[in-house]
Amino acid sequence: MLQIGSLILSTPFLQAPMAGFSNDAWRRILTRFGGVGLLASEMMHARGSLEMERRRKALHGRLFGFPLRSESESDFGAKIPLSVQIWDNQAEPLAEFSAKLVREYVVQVIDLNFGCPAHDVVQKAHCGSWLLQFPDQMHALAHAVVESVREASRSVGLAEPLPVTAKMRLGISADRLTYREAAQALEAAGVSAVTVHGRTARQMYSGEADWEKIAEVKSLIKIPVIGNGDVRTAPQAVHALKTFGVDGVMIGRAALNEPWIFRQAADLLAGVPEKDALKRPTAEFQRGLLLEHFESLLEAHEEAEAVMLMRKYAPCYGVGLKNARKFRIQVVKTSTAEEFRRVVKEFFPTE
Repeated sequence: MLQIGSLILSTPFLQAPMAGFSNDAWRRILTRFGGVGLLASEMMHARGSLEMERRRKALHGRLFGFPLRSESESDFGAKIPLSVQIWDNQAEPLAEFSAKLVREYVVQVIDLNFGCPAHDVVQKAHCGSWLLQFPDQMHALAHAVVESVREASRSVGLAEPLPVTAKMRLGISADRLTYREAAQALEAAGVSAVTVHGRTARQMYSGEADWEKIAEVKSLIKIPVIGNGDVRTAPQAVHALKTFGVDGVMIGRAALNEPWIFRQAADLLAGVPEKDALKRPTAEFQRGLLLEHFESLLEAHEEAEAVMLMRKYAPCYGVGLKNARKFRIQVVKTSTAEEFRRVVKEFFPTE
């Protein structure tokens, strides 16, 4: 069991925020299988989100599915805690946006992004992993959010302030490793947990994640440390948890191919025999799940956008199944809901 601030998670396996994937429809699929201790939104730019609302008077699309605090908490929100990941390099908009999230939405965690390696975020916006070069600035940003969230939590009558967490990498590059100073700065700022991806920003997703350095972070700070990187199977997730002394394991892209990976990991950790814990759903079940996923996207998006989004997810469902390549080639060409459904029924791999 993993505790982050006052929040107790049912399992130590967390869903990674992934741009373009971690939307409400995807979280519902993960919820269906269970085993995930914390769900996450896609990351949101604080200034951009605030400006969008001022200009358009509209809900940020990435918050679709998050219960409003003015309404009763939904069953979905109550079952598995929800985390919103935000990013910026200025304290004021980060503090304002985080407070707004606490006051207006039923969320359980505010997560700060210091780990995104994308060029537009790092080199153009000087955010995400760029800030790993400046642990003092990370401290100032995190402290501003912690204080803002504490005050906002009090204003809506919460008994305990919502925990603020942070996700980071080892440094901007191999010759500028700052993970020790960065993690200690975040702890000193008052964050409740730190997730460490065991790569530098320059590595992006190449090479191998360095779990020894993640374990080193765990030895340096007292707050929970969640490891991230290269966890592709449920046995690997459990192995990482037990071998490197981390408090939790975050799983990202592997869950796109196998959204049941969290359930498998939780079962293995609970002592379920591997032959039972690692059973895969049938191809027929996966096809039904894919279509269910698509219908959920249609609830939140215009048809063209829903199809475009589903073209990214759909090939993941066929990984490891017969004739998956043929399905992938056909499904990425679809442009309407009718065409998408037809291709799934005609080309989705069978056993």
